[in-house]
Amino acid sequence: MRKGLILLGVLIIFGQNANSADLAEVNGKAITDRDFDHALGGMNEYQKRELMSNAFARRKVLDQLIANEVLSAEARKNGLDKTEKFRLAEKSSIDNILSGLLIESKVSQTISDNEVKNFYEKNKSLFSTVQINIRQIVLTTEEKAASILGKLKKTPGAFGELAKEHSIDPSSKFTGGDMGYITRDKLPKQMRAKVFAAKKGSILGPIQSELGFHIILVVDRKAGATPPFSDVHFRVRQLLLQEKIDQFVTSLKSKYKIKVFQK
Repeated sequence: MRKGLILLGVLIIFGQNANSADLAEVNGKAITDRDFDHALGGMNEYQKRELMSNAFARRKVLDQLIANEVLSAEARKNGLDKTEKFRLAEKSSIDNILSGLLIESKVSQTISDNEVKNFYEKNKSLFSTVQINIRQIVLTTEEKAASILGKLKKTPGAFGELAKEHSIDPSSKFTGGDMGYITRDKLPKQMRAKVFAAKKGSILGPIQSELGFHIILVVDRKAGATPPFSDVHFRVRQLLLQEKIDQFVTSLKSKYKIKVFQK
């Protein structure tokens, strides 16, 4: 038997029968073209076409599905599907799947091409390639932010040290608040206009977002332009989708009794 056709009880039939929905078997359990399509769920249409045109890439995805099936079967043999950790993970997975199906049916499928184009026209600045380099300090309260801002007015050069000492943002705390160069769409809505309108060297804040109260130092700017709609169509749709998801979730929350016991 040739190496590569049979592996750990795995029969590879990918590409052998164009009419078959089965791509492989692991000890008699089929891996189908629907499993393959599901594995590509995180890709956009262009990425899928690129992958499907590459035999090596297709086989790599299939090999990963086979590995997952082998590992899953072995885990069940070891009784791991009977553990509390599995039960909790299974519940989380089911919740995520149901959430995704609801969003797909109630939000994603309702977005028209005209909505996407209109969103682009009304929010062109979001797709500009203009970049700014900023540093930030994120605090839990407005009082703490005001106190840090007062210190910065006296000693602006202390921004990095104060970020390391006080910021609650784990992504930039240990780099002195450095966020690198970012485009407008990477900032929370509440910050975009103020930050991108500020001059180089400006210290802004406190600005409140879902993360806390931000103090921003504008370090540098890079010129850019607004690309045509055809170049950013997918990105426009993703931003519109996220905005609609946020609105949908907010509207649903008003229908449920929600209690939060930990800040």
